[in-house]
Amino acid sequence: MLEIDIKFNFTCFMERKFDNILNKKILIGILLICFAWNVKAQNDAYTLDEMKDAFVSQYVKHDPIPSLDKYDEVLFDTQFYTLYGTDQDSTNMKRKLVERKIFITDPSIRMVNKKLLPPSIFVWLYSKNSGRDMVYWIKFKNDKDSVNQTKMRNWLYDKIGTVTIENCKLVPAKWFSGHIMTICPEISGNTIVSPRLFKADVVNGVVQETEYAYGEVTSERSSLKRDILRIQNDRTYVLDGYHDGYREERLALNLFARDVNRLCTIQKKAKIAEYSFLFFVDSERKTHLHVMLPSQIGAEDRLRIDELSKAIEAQPAQLFSRYFAIDGRKFSGLYVKAIFDSVGWHFAPIE
Repeated sequence: MLEIDIKFNFTCFMERKFDNILNKKILIGILLICFAWNVKAQNDAYTLDEMKDAFVSQYVKHDPIPSLDKYDEVLFDTQFYTLYGTDQDSTNMKRKLVERKIFITDPSIRMVNKKLLPPSIFVWLYSKNSGRDMVYWIKFKNDKDSVNQTKMRNWLYDKIGTVTIENCKLVPAKWFSGHIMTICPEISGNTIVSPRLFKADVVNGVVQETEYAYGEVTSERSSLKRDILRIQNDRTYVLDGYHDGYREERLALNLFARDVNRLCTIQKKAKIAEYSFLFFVDSERKTHLHVMLPSQIGAEDRLRIDELSKAIEAQPAQLFSRYFAIDGRKFSGLYVKAIFDSVGWHFAPIE
């Protein structure tokens, strides 16, 4: 009987030990997951140092502007029918549509049967057969009639099949299932960024779900902004629309200048002074001032910049939308040309 009790007690003891060990492992696992998510969240946006380095690259060193040659282009229905349709629009309209190029950020869309196609042009069109929007391959971006490209194009035609829309031979992207992100590119700090981000889930080439984002604002919230009008200098500004990021930033900076000038000293006899600032947006969406140029700041400059910095710190969060970089991270700041004169501060985006 004693032997049975000893065995039973030992078994219970080991079970409790095992439970403790298991609970500790679960706790450690949860902590590691939380840590990983925290690291991912931190890495989801450009750091302050990266933003400063990007400024130096473009505006001080004048490094070459990043190329978009390796990224795929995508056309939407209006662009496609304007460029390839039988109802030809004006040359000016075509030029504007071509200038407003939209790029796919991930090359996996052109991975066909483990073969990566050269950078290509795709189109997003409504399919009568599926009753849904579908992605089609149009052609290679560098569409030369070389032997290799002709061979690869014919291989794609034979492997996947084609459809003809508006006298244009298209290949349904039936090979692709995944997530697509597209941007309207601009260059800021030698980084390819966009005020717009369009996301779509695609299954066998058919679009399942889409999301349109402006800064960090989803389509549901940004739709409210489309109804907002601002009157300034007898002109009306629409704060949302197609590819108008800098127009909105100019207006936002103008309104921002009015707010901070109320908290700054107006120097009626001040000489005009020019600066380059980085308005960095932190994880709490608060804006902070960092001086980029000039590299040497005098005592008088330092006093007025310190006063401006305090005025900016006193402003509420979410003053400026974050941009999206082509690598998927948030570009959390704005490069600003600042002028101080006898009526106060004036700001404009550095382009």
